[in-house]
Amino acid sequence: MWVLLKSLIVKWALLRYVLGSLGGLLALAPIAWLLKVIGVPLLIILGIIAIPLLILLAAIGLPIAAVLAIGAMIIALLGMVLSVGLVVVKILVLVVLPILAMWWLYRWIMATSKPKGGEGETAT
Repeated sequence: MWVLLKSLIVKWALLRYVLGSLGGLLALAPIAWLLKVIGVPLLIILGIIAIPLLILLAAIGLPIAAVLAIGAMIIALLGMVLSVGLVVVKILVLVVLPILAMWWLYRWIMATSKPKGGEGETAT
């Protein structure tokens, strides 16, 4: 029974450590986006992001081949997210933002042109 409890506690601690580390790596996504916007080539960005990821995977104790394979998959996924995200931001800035600005301007003009109720009205 003690062995079972001990193994469950160790597994829980290891899972918490791994998920916490991956959460910390998620903080690198905005940095990658910023580097992409500035104009640093994509491979350099992925290299900058890959170093902490590969260190984390090696620290967990995975074999080098597994570290490189998993790291390559995650870096490829990040590259796809960066590319798709940049397209979405361009569409947002060039299409959605002007339409939204025209809508707000229209509502503002219509709200200021309406006569306000008050002194000229009679009670029924």
